[in-house]
Amino acid sequence: MFYLLIATNISVYVLAIVGIVRARLKAVTKVKSIEEAFGVLEKALKESYPDLPEGFTWNEVVTRLKSTNQDLDWWEIERTLRKYEAYRYGGIVYSDVNAEAVLKLAFSLPKGGKYVSRSEVNSN
Repeated sequence: MFYLLIATNISVYVLAIVGIVRARLKAVTKVKSIEEAFGVLEKALKESYPDLPEGFTWNEVVTRLKSTNQDLDWWEIERTLRKYEAYRYGGIVYSDVNAEAVLKLAFSLPKGGKYVSRSEVNSN
């Protein structure tokens, strides 16, 4: 009976993990454009850092997030960001943009975190 409970418990955890992975993969496959990927990132940023000021720039956000030492391909993220900004603000047609790098960044953000400004960090 004890081993049956352990097996059931393990099964429940495995099914939960599979469900989480499937949900993330499904979210990734729904994103059809870089605009949608940046929309997902913006939503994740607002959830993770509710005190993020209005009118923030993507470069400002990437600079702050790089200081968290997350193991992401920052070169690819910055490359994608430059191409997106050139498209969005310069009217330049972009190609070979990696929406997956932006989504990985969005999914790596903590949930419900508190934004701490650099001045608060330096004053402590």
